[in-house]
Amino acid sequence: MARRKSTRKKSPNSLKSLSLGGDETPATREQFDQDIEGNVYAQCELQNVGIFYFVFGDPVEGDREERSDIWLKFYNNKENVVHSSAHSIMMASRDSTDTCFAIDQDTFLFSGFLLTLDNAWSTVDFRKFDSHIESGMADFLTGQTSIHKTGLSRIRQDSEPDFTLICEDGDKIEVHRSVMEGLWPFFKGMMVSKNMREIEQKRRVKLSMPKTTLEALVRYLYGEVLDLTLMDAANLILYAQRYELPELVQLATTWLKREQEHVDIEQAIYLWRKSLEAENDHVRDFASKKIEQMMPEVEDFDDQIQHLKKNELISLFSDVSVAMSRKRRKVE
Repeated sequence: MARRKSTRKKSPNSLKSLSLGGDETPATREQFDQDIEGNVYAQCELQNVGIFYFVFGDPVEGDREERSDIWLKFYNNKENVVHSSAHSIMMASRDSTDTCFAIDQDTFLFSGFLLTLDNAWSTVDFRKFDSHIESGMADFLTGQTSIHKTGLSRIRQDSEPDFTLICEDGDKIEVHRSVMEGLWPFFKGMMVSKNMREIEQKRRVKLSMPKTTLEALVRYLYGEVLDLTLMDAANLILYAQRYELPELVQLATTWLKREQEHVDIEQAIYLWRKSLEAENDHVRDFASKKIEQMMPEVEDFDDQIQHLKKNELISLFSDVSVAMSRKRRKVE
């Protein structure tokens, strides 16, 4: 496809008033989605503009850490054009993800650094944070969900609920149907399904997840502080994916990586099992690395894995073997 350069001046935040930087390539939305599928390192939304994607490209030749290039991309729905940075802007391992916050169309805040591009997306500046600031940035970013700024938490606090979510153990969480339908595609689809009449009459539905995990999911939908535990974050890797909330999967992943120093072997195995069930390779690789690191120091490892099924044991030892091989290559 033909590509052309785009130059512009700074302007107020709205897609109509902005002329975004980068090289432009005509494409349909379907083509763009296919191009980035499975290759997104991070993404963030700028209000009234759209979603910016940080997308994996080719592996970096000769890189001992086996990282890949990352490009900044944006799809302009009005013009059916993909805006791409003039070249790769950073590198990262393909088994990693991150959370970011768009300050404007050229400036992006990550947990460990501030990334600034010129207005043609051709030069890049990184400003790294000290470790104590980095921890604060991670806390900030996990609160910057697409829903956080809507103020929906006041609805939950100040008005009567009209619908009930029932957890797998029978406990109930009261919610507002309009909020659930407006923000949760799975819920909306469920309400228009063939069982809608029965659900509407009873004004309740049962979902197969623990109460604390469902409460975290509901808090996300209302834009409240998530206040996660490790088990809930691990559960969300599976349930947020199953119930069509990809941003919540990303937030749970970011939280887990931030708390990785506090993960014990039992929790790492639990996380690995949930990521296996969710078919989330990024988190699965992360968990298997943690297991590989802790195995030599665990005296009762056999006891920790005795509840796993045969196929799970085979997959676990295969993943741990891969983690060991990668570590050896880095040492060499």
